[in-house]
Amino acid sequence: MGTKRRKGAELPVESSATSLPHAATEHLPPAKVPRMAVASAVPSAVRRFGFKGPSISQLPTKARNMNNERHSGQETSLGSRSLDVVDASSMLTVDLDINVLETFSANFSKETLESLEQLLAFRHKTNKFAVKARKEEQIAYIKQLKAAVRDVVAKIQEFNKASATMDDKLTSEKATLERRLAVLQHDARHKDQSDAELRHLREQLETMKNSVTRLHASEEQVARRNATLRDSATKLEIQLEEAQKLNAQLKLELKAREALMEDQSRHYEDKKHELEHFYEKKGMDEDKRKQVQLAQFQEKLSKAREEIASLETKSRTAIEQSEQMIRTQMKKLETELQESSQKVGVEGGVRQILEDQVRELRTEHVAVNAQMEAVKAEMKRLQSANVDSKEQHDTHLVALEARFQQERDDYRCQIDKLQEEKVSLESAVKTLRERASTVRDGDLEELCEVKREADVLRRRLNELTSQGAQSIAQKDILILELQEKVKKGDKMRRALHNTIQVLELV
Repeated sequence: MGTKRRKGAELPVESSATSLPHAATEHLPPAKVPRMAVASAVPSAVRRFGFKGPSISQLPTKARNMNNERHSGQETSLGSRSLDVVDASSMLTVDLDINVLETFSANFSKETLESLEQLLAFRHKTNKFAVKARKEEQIAYIKQLKAAVRDVVAKIQEFNKASATMDDKLTSEKATLERRLAVLQHDARHKDQSDAELRHLREQLETMKNSVTRLHASEEQVARRNATLRDSATKLEIQLEEAQKLNAQLKLELKAREALMEDQSRHYEDKKHELEHFYEKKGMDEDKRKQVQLAQFQEKLSKAREEIASLETKSRTAIEQSEQMIRTQMKKLETELQESSQKVGVEGGVRQILEDQVRELRTEHVAVNAQMEAVKAEMKRLQSANVDSKEQHDTHLVALEARFQQERDDYRCQIDKLQEEKVSLESAVKTLRERASTVRDGDLEELCEVKREADVLRRRLNELTSQGAQSIAQKDILILELQEKVKKGDKMRRALHNTIQVLELV
């Protein structure tokens, strides 16, 4: 009895779980209930989305294939699936509307927990020396504990049933997610950056296991990023359209420049042929005309020389004849004067006649001398005229040569101008080609940026798909849109590359 009193006296001091031996055995399940409730009230990210045991990223490929064969038996033929099967699997809906905390709070309400806490915080109201009253009080307390334990056991069974249904639902959703993940992984194997995306996917799975609270923030962040990326995609499309328009304008300008260059080259060739023909014809005409003029001048000069020579000969013969006649006449007159002087007795009339004849002879001599002077002056005049005509001919030749030189310089200037125009047109074509190459480089850089952004978006969408908390259908649509944009960008890049090659060949 003293021992029982001692145990009863220890009841208010110690925990109610160690008050009685049989009570302690029956009190152990209620003591574990809050811990199980707490453990299930805050589920991990893996249990929330149906990933029990090791994560999908931690499983080897063979184990995942065996698990997929156990659930569906269709993943062995993933390599031979067409794009239609991938599209059909991408449209699977994932229902993860499982709230373990609400189910637990519905089974274990706040009142139940408070009643259990009140039972655990039980203290004896009777005196420790009143053994019978203390024993009755302990029996009543044990009955209350048994009733509470039965209630808790019933609720635990209900919660086990609910958790079993939730586990079935999670396993089914896990199977769909694993199938979806297998399809995505099979699709990702054929990509250039499959290893990086898988590593990124595993990292995101690890981060998903570490924290669940980041899901909502990541949703908002992804929404903002999607909006910004859509804006950037629209901007890039606008820039691409502008680049296409600029490329079309450059093509038109290049065609116009090429046409202008062809016209200028044809004009240059025509001018060149015309100038060559003109120079040839003009040179021949000038040579002929100069030869004719030279022949005429030579004929005139020869005629003038012949006339001068004939005049000189005539004047010399005339002077010689006149001198001889005058000398003979003077000799005759002298002889006659001597005879007349010897004849002193000649009459005065005869003497006067002789003097008149002498005067006439002297006047004739003066006239012959004047005629001789006139012939000499005429000879001098003819010589000066010959010199003047020769100088005039030389000046005319010099003027013709200067005119020919000036015209040749003018035509050379025209040829230089045409060559400069040709060089300027070639430089313009070169600048246009360089400009087209810079536009191609800019377009390629923009396409690379679009491709990088598409890769980033694909990785982010794969991240969201692996998390399982996002709408996978929207992400698939975005992936398809981005893939189409990448394909369009590749097509446009190839088209631009082909056009630039054609321009370079031209």
